Amino acid sequence: MSAQPQIAEYFADFGRRLARLVHVRGVEIEAPTLSSVLADEVLQLAAAVAHTSERTFAPLASFVTGIVVGELRAAGQLRSDGEIAALVAQLRTELDASTDRQPRAGT
Repeated sequence: MSAQPQIAEYFADFGRRLARLVHVRGVEIEAPTLSSVLADEVLQLAAAVAHTSERTFAPLASFVTGIVVGELRAAGQLRSDGEIAALVAQLRTELDASTDRQPRAGT
């Protein structure tokens, strides 16, 4: 079974939970969603971070990336999941490239 339906279902519920938590604070937001394209890029970013640093840094890197995406959206710089996915892919590519330039242990 493909993970895509599970991802979509999980994050639809997750988005509703976040919207409810924000509502309790007196702010109304639309429940955030996560497209399959963006989910794939974020998962690939987390994998790249896990392979270039401590594995436990992967969720933190995803969180920090989300903060930056939020700031860019607020500034009107990112409008679509495709633009966000491209930014995340660029970051992942830079991480991968920096790892390729580092000497391997024992060489």
